[in-house]
Amino acid sequence: MKKKRGVCVICGVNPATSDDHIPPKCLFAIKNRFNLLKLPACFECNNSTSTDDEYLRSVLISRADVEESQGMDELRNLLIRSLSNPDQLGFQKLYSGAVSFKNIFTPTGIYLGNKPVLYVNYERLEKILAKIIRGLYYHHTKRTLKKEYSIKIFGQDDLKLQSLEMKEFLKTKILYYLGQVHLYEMGKNTFHYKYLLTREDEYAGAWVLRFYEKVHFLGLVLKKQDLRID
Repeated sequence: MKKKRGVCVICGVNPATSDDHIPPKCLFAIKNRFNLLKLPACFECNNSTSTDDEYLRSVLISRADVEESQGMDELRNLLIRSLSNPDQLGFQKLYSGAVSFKNIFTPTGIYLGNKPVLYVNYERLEKILAKIIRGLYYHHTKRTLKKEYSIKIFGQDDLKLQSLEMKEFLKTKILYYLGQVHLYEMGKNTFHYKYLLTREDEYAGAWVLRFYEKVHFLGLVLKKQDLRID
């Protein structure tokens, strides 16, 4: 008997035709693929982001602060194979075009040399991170996040660039309360998240996504007319 999946939990419009891993399974080393989440998704939401999933993994594991481990070695070997696979010329062009060299200094001004730097397509990154938040929202509430809500993603560097007023708001009104809620884990040392919904609006809220113990993102979910953050 064919499994009934209902409506896609990502877009909330199209009928679900398969199950999609949220977050993407490719982020997890094989030995760490436990407690993964699969949710009903339509063909477009499931398949149109497969290259974005690999892009997210490549960006995360290319960071210098993501520590070496057996699982990380596996993922970095997959990246190396992708960069040498003649069938993945599009991905190779995308990745190599994002790499350049830059003079690197420590916070105290010590010169570390001319090092390779990966410049990130934040629009593409934000797309897959927003999809993860939409999936997690459904997982916890059994509701799809309405289309009139937007998700603003802040990376760690983005937070440093905000005005003093915005930094204070994020610190005292959002991050403080997020620090007191439950931390969820998927896969050993791979993906953690926590969330907090507002009392006034069951769709609005804040999410923290943490990858590989080191890389953090903050996602704010608000109605589009309320999301005016420079």
